[in-house]
Amino acid sequence: MFTTTKALYLKQIKAGYQRDLENYEKGLADWRKAVDPYHFFGFTPPAGPPYTAFVEAFLYTVEKDRTCAERARERLVTYRQFVDAYPPDYHRARWEYEDGLPPIPSMFTLPPYLQAYLWIKDSGVLAPEDHRTVERIVADSMPAFFRFPEWGAHNRTALRAWAMALAAKAFPHHPDAPDWGQIARVFGDDSLKGWSIEDAMLYHAVWTHALINYADAMGDASYFRRVTAKYYFDYYVSLMSPAGMLADFGDSNWRTNWPYFIACLERGAREYRDPRMRWAACHIYETFFEESGRDDRFGSPLMFIFAYLWTDETVKPERPTTGTQEALDELVGKKVVFRNGWERSSTFLLLNYKPETDYGFAGRENTKNTLVVEAEKTHHGHSDENAICLLMSRGQVLLHDSGYRERLPNGKYRADMYHNRIVARPELLRRDDDVLGFLHDDGHHRPMETQRIDFYTFEEVDFSRTRATDHAMGYRWDRIVAYLKAEDLFVIFDGIEALRPGRLALCNLFYTHEILGQGPGWFNTRIGKLDGYGPEDGPASLLIAMPQAPDRWEGSQVTRRHFMDETCVYQAHCADFRPRDFAAFVTLLIPMDRKQDAAEVAGRISLPPVSRSPRAAAVCLAAGGKRITVGVKLDLEDEILRSNVRPKYSWTSGATTYGDVETDARFVYSAEEGGRLTYAFTEAVRLRYRGQDIFAPKGCSFPLQYEGPWVQDGIAKWRAWEKKNVALK
Repeated sequence: MFTTTKALYLKQIKAGYQRDLENYEKGLADWRKAVDPYHFFGFTPPAGPPYTAFVEAFLYTVEKDRTCAERARERLVTYRQFVDAYPPDYHRARWEYEDGLPPIPSMFTLPPYLQAYLWIKDSGVLAPEDHRTVERIVADSMPAFFRFPEWGAHNRTALRAWAMALAAKAFPHHPDAPDWGQIARVFGDDSLKGWSIEDAMLYHAVWTHALINYADAMGDASYFRRVTAKYYFDYYVSLMSPAGMLADFGDSNWRTNWPYFIACLERGAREYRDPRMRWAACHIYETFFEESGRDDRFGSPLMFIFAYLWTDETVKPERPTTGTQEALDELVGKKVVFRNGWERSSTFLLLNYKPETDYGFAGRENTKNTLVVEAEKTHHGHSDENAICLLMSRGQVLLHDSGYRERLPNGKYRADMYHNRIVARPELLRRDDDVLGFLHDDGHHRPMETQRIDFYTFEEVDFSRTRATDHAMGYRWDRIVAYLKAEDLFVIFDGIEALRPGRLALCNLFYTHEILGQGPGWFNTRIGKLDGYGPEDGPASLLIAMPQAPDRWEGSQVTRRHFMDETCVYQAHCADFRPRDFAAFVTLLIPMDRKQDAAEVAGRISLPPVSRSPRAAAVCLAAGGKRITVGVKLDLEDEILRSNVRPKYSWTSGATTYGDVETDARFVYSAEEGGRLTYAFTEAVRLRYRGQDIFAPKGCSFPLQYEGPWVQDGIAKWRAWEKKNVALK
């Protein structure tokens, strides 16, 4: 198994440093040519000098090469020069510049600038005047941060906390140092003691990295003992995809910020002595090193420095062996990862049902009331509740997320219509309408409440049921995902319940690059290279089957998504609803060899008669010699008795037929082959197959009743059960 070492990281740091030196002057020249006094982010000096000084100062600490310290010193003491690239009266452009332009206005560049100084502070290359120059540059940068004391448990505030902590540490005798130290604690406290209010892979990396450094700068050893800290390291491991990197979601792009995750996971492995975290760090490094052509100069020397500092080679990497799991829970992470392994060829699906959080109220409200973030699920999240963010199989991407943004301010890819999910609008949609044009709106985030209704893993099938409720539009939507392991395919049921009278147009959306073939109720799709990843013309495709119903219609449209033209395939339905009316969608996602006959595979799928449709739904699939039926109750209240007795359900109140299967289960899987039945279910008192009792437990007496007799007989629901090869009569 590939393993990173300090020596390997040091080699990459040196090689990357040499590459950056070769491009250094050109980078500064390009920056000067591109200076835009009217840019809405204001004064933005180049990041190259502090980043390069950081690397040089680090190399001095490791190798005691005075030349590196001297180069770092030169970049630090001359950094104010970039103010001169802007007009002399530019300080009048923004209120926070009224006392002059801050030499270092960015929370991203101030920490490496300060750490570089701390590393060479006692090297002997700095004259007394140099120390004063650096101190003045830092002090003159501080008013901008105090003008906008952004707070809340998110990445930018964690960066500010790290910067302020380093400033107070570097210049403890400066008259403002106590204020720098205090605001560092104010900035850092929310993140140090709580959960992140962000839902974006890209920014999780920045937040965790800055938070670790803030805790180190403050000398706070308690950080890694906090349950919130350990949680996120486990969370990141659980999100590792077959692409050798975490799946992206929220304001993220495909496989971005991987150097941050290497460093953070190395630190997590060291602190928790965790071989899985060490494996994740090593695996990410190996992935991008191999994709670079084993280039010694690939990657970010800045982040490799942290990986070098935080690596503990005594922790040996071990590949995880877990299967489908929650990532990491139903309250904070609110994601489900379906997988059949941890190899590059494994099947992987990420479902995200996280809404705007219930925690971090003060920080979320401050962000929403201070910044223009109406397009976001506060913070940096998308309208991706109940969306499939990533599907991979056979080494290829088959479905992927929408991407971050191509231009400011908002980035339209955050909107609900750019995700693999159900999208609703309270208006009339006709069969010949432009569906995506109909769905397109201002792109603002639509608040939803979400919860996990159920999650269970069986030997033959894994399933989750998650709910998203849109109170403003008046509907509740359950998405049930069932992964059939042996068949390596996904069955998705979407049940939408109207909460009030009115019209609803419902669209079931999936995005791809190309349609290879299509027929009634199915599309054979493929995704080519994704930001350089994967084969351009790989052997796998994804069959998206949407079994037809009389009141549904399918179609496809090309639109701009993830920085390219992509194709949306959809099934749509529009109706006037009354409260408690239901609509159901059934979709199968089948990874397959693109040379297979997609029409033949789609022809194996059928919709059996369902007694409680549309309050329940089912699908049948012929697979080899097996006949598989998967059924779900969409209306979970229909079986509940109105009398105030316990149990408040019975076989009679809940029994539902799904073709050959009859059960009161809320989820049922059955596979008949060779006269024998394999089954699995959740929450049932009975299961019958073609009239034969397959599961029929006996009941008991329930005392303390409020209505009727004091003691009444009944049968309690079983949480879950499965059995293989039951003989059929």
